[in-house]
Amino acid sequence: MKNRGLIIVVVIITVFFAEPIYAQQSGLFQINGTFSNISNVEKVILEYSRAEGQIKDTLLVTNGQYAFSGKINEPQVITLKVEYFADKESKRRQERTAKDFAYVYIDPSEITISSENEFRNITVEGSKWQHDYVELMNGQKFWADSAKRALAVFRSYQSKGDTVNMHRTDGDYIGAFEQMNKRVMLPYIKAKPQSPLALYALKTYAGVDVKNYQEIEQLFQSLSPEIRQMPSAQKYAAYLRKISTAASGAMAPDFTLLDTVGKKVKLSSFKGKYVFLDFWASWCGPCMAEMPSVVRAYNGYKNKNFTVVGISSDTPDNSEKWMKAIRTNNLFWTQLIQDRGNVSKLYNVTSIPRNFLINPEGEIIANDLMGEKLEEKLKEIFRK
Repeated sequence: MKNRGLIIVVVIITVFFAEPIYAQQSGLFQINGTFSNISNVEKVILEYSRAEGQIKDTLLVTNGQYAFSGKINEPQVITLKVEYFADKESKRRQERTAKDFAYVYIDPSEITISSENEFRNITVEGSKWQHDYVELMNGQKFWADSAKRALAVFRSYQSKGDTVNMHRTDGDYIGAFEQMNKRVMLPYIKAKPQSPLALYALKTYAGVDVKNYQEIEQLFQSLSPEIRQMPSAQKYAAYLRKISTAASGAMAPDFTLLDTVGKKVKLSSFKGKYVFLDFWASWCGPCMAEMPSVVRAYNGYKNKNFTVVGISSDTPDNSEKWMKAIRTNNLFWTQLIQDRGNVSKLYNVTSIPRNFLINPEGEIIANDLMGEKLEEKLKEIFRK
């Protein structure tokens, strides 16, 4: 690096899968920054990612100016933050707050950043995607704030034991994120498949647990070839290939677990029936909230070639609470308990509740049938 002043570079090695094709296309960036009406700043710290790990670069500020140069493997968000001079008497530094951070979306180019009054109040020139980044972040923040407000309302009713209003508002939190995806993320993916930010929007739209694999795979393939060659895109492609093993249309991975009396039960022993594979735990509030719907479905269709198999994430040493939850909530179908989450890993389940509907041939035909969606799906199947 050719930075002026004191330079401290810390490289934290992480595992990162780089694609040679895109690495050849990556290049140098140059950042030139200035301050206006901001005093007592000693250093600017830059953090960004590179193929070999996370980079942290610290530079002394000279006459209200700073400059960084480096090399990136793909366009990305970088973090800039200031560090103030220590007080001469107390030797303490002013604590950083939100106003002391700035976020810029960079690509290999020369970028000018001007901060006025507060470090976060930036004007950026030379960044191809900064405007798109700001628009996406503003849209995401709007709906995230809406979700927070909805959660606060729900919890206020919960604290009062107001079950009527709890039921009325319990979907508003998730609904806010669904609106964010519908109004912000999905339109951006479709409008700008050539943008590196489309990959970020896609990951946000897909969520931690990809519940609509076919759609996500199609959206991923709609991104431009250059974007799909980025290292982070290649890593995400590998993730999509992995979860495809438990997506709708795939054959359900087989497994063997112990039931409530210690008997080994194999999933494939239910072949010939529709199986609702339900991942849950006694300590999981949302899981228990779903159980009345599962009980209704089980009682309504258990004599129609349908059954439920519960997969508990309770640990073996928590088996008493597991058994109590089964008895108390009338969960009288096949109940299995997993050790170390092995079956969850097999089905790429990273949060609960999750569920999969398997047809008599052993094929996954639906997933995440929450609430009334399960009964609606069963009505569709059994009216044929």
